[in-house]
Amino acid sequence: NMNKQLFKKGKIFQLKMFLVRNRAEFLKKSGIFHDFGDAVLWQPYTIPSEPYLVSIGNNVKITAGVRFITHDISPAVFGYAGYPTDKKCLYYMDKIVIGNNVMIGADSIILPGVTISNNVIVGAGSVVTKNIDDGVVVAGNPAKVIGSFDKIAEKRYSQCLNRPYHLSSKKEINKFFWEE
Repeated sequence: NMNKQLFKKGKIFQLKMFLVRNRAEFLKKSGIFHDFGDAVLWQPYTIPSEPYLVSIGNNVKITAGVRFITHDISPAVFGYAGYPTDKKCLYYMDKIVIGNNVMIGADSIILPGVTISNNVIVGAGSVVTKNIDDGVVVAGNPAKVIGSFDKIAEKRYSQCLNRPYHLSSKKEINKFFWEE
């Protein structure tokens, strides 16, 4: 009965996540994360299995499909393979820390024990297996430094000049991108 109640609560929580307009505000109010900063954008429809092991700073943009993996189940496999294990430890858990001014690209995966420092961009589809220092752009599997935060900020600024904005009309956007 207790499992049914928890399952139902989880399903209701996931439904609310799907329906609410501002998922980040909903998650911040829920208090399920260790820390959840201000000006966070949360586009995934899912949350980590242990959100209390995830700390998110201010001005963090987490795009669609990003996953925070806070554990792995390898200790259970090792025990059956004859390696010494702690019988109480069926899976390995570790925290994930996200600094300030971070963008995590679509479908990226952040593994247990990772700290992403401040002013970092994680490219779409990256698998972050190690800590990321301040001020870099990383991408790939495993994620590696491919540039600097400062350089991409300058590049995006020049690319955005005289372009329509995401709130521009469809007509303005079509004219800019499709008309000669």
